[in-house]
Amino acid sequence: MGIPLPETAGRDPRTVRQDIYREFHEASRFLAGMNRSLRRLSNSIAASGRLYSSFDVIQLSIITRVDDPLNVLLPEAALLARAVPSPSVTSLQTDLYALMSSPALGEHSGSPGPGG
Repeated sequence: MGIPLPETAGRDPRTVRQDIYREFHEASRFLAGMNRSLRRLSNSIAASGRLYSSFDVIQLSIITRVDDPLNVLLPEAALLARAVPSPSVTSLQTDLYALMSSPALGEHSGSPGPGG
């Protein structure tokens, strides 16, 4: 399921997050698209829930890169996800996993190299 979001390409890296946040709130199509997608997801979950006797807790895991400018919209997505769940869901647990790259440990690891 895709959600239409503001484009990040070609924006000034110093203001990209602020620009995306402003565009998301000024252009109602983005919030409406997010709302529609989360409602479709909620309906799918409700349909699946009918197959189980107990289906009241949903675990929502958000995985993103720390340097992704669209992270500025995570609070809106999390709040909307909490507002939209189906009646069969009594609890929504949310986790955020932020991926970041680290430099190669090579010579900076503090361990002696060969012969050392």
